[in-house]
Amino acid sequence: LSPCERTPRLSGLERLVYNSNPLRIHALRTIEELIDNQRHLHGADRTALSPNAPLFRSKPWLASTSSGATFRGRSTRLRIGKGGELLHVATVHWQDERWIAPQLKFLRKNLPEHQIWASLNGIEIEPWREEFYFVEDLQGQHHHKLNLLAEKILAVGADEDLLLFVDSDAFPIAEIGVELLGGYPLVAVRRDENAGQPMPHPCFCLTTVGFWREIQGDWGIGNFHWTAPGGDRLTDVGANLLGNLLERGIEWRPLLRSNKFDLDPLWFGIYGDVVYHHGAGSRPAISYRQTIIQRDAIRKARDAAVIPASIPLLGKFERGVRYRRAEKQQAIIQGQILESAKILSEEVIASMLSDDEFFRRFTEISSE
Repeated sequence: LSPCERTPRLSGLERLVYNSNPLRIHALRTIEELIDNQRHLHGADRTALSPNAPLFRSKPWLASTSSGATFRGRSTRLRIGKGGELLHVATVHWQDERWIAPQLKFLRKNLPEHQIWASLNGIEIEPWREEFYFVEDLQGQHHHKLNLLAEKILAVGADEDLLLFVDSDAFPIAEIGVELLGGYPLVAVRRDENAGQPMPHPCFCLTTVGFWREIQGDWGIGNFHWTAPGGDRLTDVGANLLGNLLERGIEWRPLLRSNKFDLDPLWFGIYGDVVYHHGAGSRPAISYRQTIIQRDAIRKARDAAVIPASIPLLGKFERGVRYRRAEKQQAIIQGQILESAKILSEEVIASMLSDDEFFRRFTEISSE
């Protein structure tokens, strides 16, 4: 998808649906006041709430920092299991606001009470400010922003709080709670279908604040590499996290692709029957796998030369001509792939905005 394309801003009616229109209380000017206020709202002992007690919802509140970041609170109790944990959501939206509305819709439908911490890059923040507990235009690459959001959450979160990282084009399609961990300290999507990626993927990763703090969680790249099926050595967002877990001998729970029907073998994915990940939602839909296919096609065309490479000038000339011709052909093919992916993507995005059960086409086998 081209990040330059935009959908119209939400209408007043649509914003009414997604906006709970919280009351505003006095501004809190410092992080210290923010933390003190949160402790006051939730009480000194966050585990003292009876598991049979009704949901406790505090008053919403607003705090601004000198950096211009905004804390706008639906600061709430969350009853999960025996405790009174909070669920913190960290998400990054880049250059395309079209994903904000559907993500908010499905987060609010399928998560218990929660707080959303967001980075909006290349997107006007003001129209969306009230939708998030924290929002700022954070700088850096994707993993830098995730790490910065995590740092902010850890500054105010208790060890028993849940921490959910989610890509802008991903969201839960079933109710999510601590049960999803299944006794593991971390559960995340693992995209085996994408060049054999072995690491927890940031499109959906659930853990606890305490565990992330304990392992000094890091979404960075470069400290761990894996070998793709084609033989390339790769690293990507989440690679450092996997290396960290392996070094500590910590097992985690992977959510694997569970589509019953595929529009594409890589995009439009359902994972563990609980998560939808669109894939390439804010960038052109060209995958590593497709890149390898095209690279191999170009090399094959070059190697089909008739004149032996040992013949000076002519051998090199023929291979150069074949290589450049194959490059042009693959560029045309790539354009066709992008156009086809764009059409499918627009269709699915339209359906998710109008139909809460849009994902059924991927999770159920058609009887037709």
